[in-house]
Amino acid sequence: MFLNLFDECVSIIGRWNPKKEYSKETEYRDDLMNFLNSELNKPTMFGNRNIQLVKEASRSLCDIGVGNRKVGIELKKI
Repeated sequence: MFLNLFDECVSIIGRWNPKKEYSKETEYRDDLMNFLNSELNKPTMFGNRNIQLVKEASRSLCDIGVGNRKVGIELKKI
């Protein structure tokens, strides 16, 4: 079954376990970005994928933009 990009991101995030307990939200963001990048861009039987992820810098934007900002991810550390 083929998932749309949003559903695929939700599924991948559900499998994500941070490598350690971080003190800053930005460290969690980087850990998640690395995991998402490796999972979203795994070679498939249809070929290689090139889904871009970007760190958002402005306070008015989400933390991670996926696929030309089609999916936005906001992290909160409490």
